Amino acid sequence: MSDILTGVLIPVEEYRPSVAIRVSLDRLPLLWEDVGGPAERVVLLQPAGTLYVNAWGMRFGLSVNRRATLLASAANPVWRGGTIVGDAVLVGAVQHGVDTCVDPAYSRVLLAATGRFGIEFRAPSGEPGEALPPVAWSDPFAAYGEGLRLARGYPLRAVCVRALD
Repeated sequence: MSDILTGVLIPVEEYRPSVAIRVSLDRLPLLWEDVGGPAERVVLLQPAGTLYVNAWGMRFGLSVNRRATLLASAANPVWRGGTIVGDAVLVGAVQHGVDTCVDPAYSRVLLAATGRFGIEFRAPSGEPGEALPPVAWSDPFAAYGEGLRLARGYPLRAVCVRALD
């Protein structure tokens, strides 16, 4: 197990792309440099992961991070309706009490400069999901948004975005 994790920084400014970062395990509880304050966890169920956000963000009036909010809402149906403010850092799921590197299912989508992206619905437990019509989006966050609109008919399903290219 490495003491350095790979993650994805999702900036609040939508003109800034998501970028890969390396984070030390002992820095995760605070992440002052990356999220601007002490970190709070948002658990993602499908694919599994942890989104670290600024625990003081609402108190200090930080801007809404629309992309991180879409991601958290899509990956955790129970969390839908929440709002993430400020920058966010995505890492992998906790295994044996320790955070892991970001799931490739996320990094392939969030770090892609271009491509086509599709959606599918999955149960948070990970069982096979429902295939959706062959529709593609050029932006993964547009796919998350449309998937969440369609997910209103499937309230307990996670919306997963995957690269089609």
